[in-house]
Amino acid sequence: MQKKLIRCYPAKALGAQDRLEDVFFTLPDFGYDIRLYSCSSCGALFTASGDDEHYSGVPLPSLTQHMSCPECGSALSDTLLPYPQSFRASDGSLSHFEPDRVYPLDSTSITKEVWNLYS
Repeated sequence: MQKKLIRCYPAKALGAQDRLEDVFFTLPDFGYDIRLYSCSSCGALFTASGDDEHYSGVPLPSLTQHMSCPECGSALSDTLLPYPQSFRASDGSLSHFEPDRVYPLDSTSITKEVWNLYS
């Protein structure tokens, strides 16, 4: 599995014990459907584009059935969750965040390197 640079937006989410945590999110734009996922065991971030899933003909659950997290070795079929809807907080617990549907300014976006599930 290889890493890929993606454009995303930073945000703050409420984690365990009301501690603010850094999270990142993507929004569909100009026909791009970049989705983020994370390993619930270690918090590693992954991406999968809707185009990759569609054109490969391999649905994400089938793809990850025999994959393990490159950072902690956990079976992704058991630990892969949509991110940032579910994310691993700094204390190891799972927290939840729902991004606002209002598009932030482009100037607030950043690039982040994440694991590409379809590489």
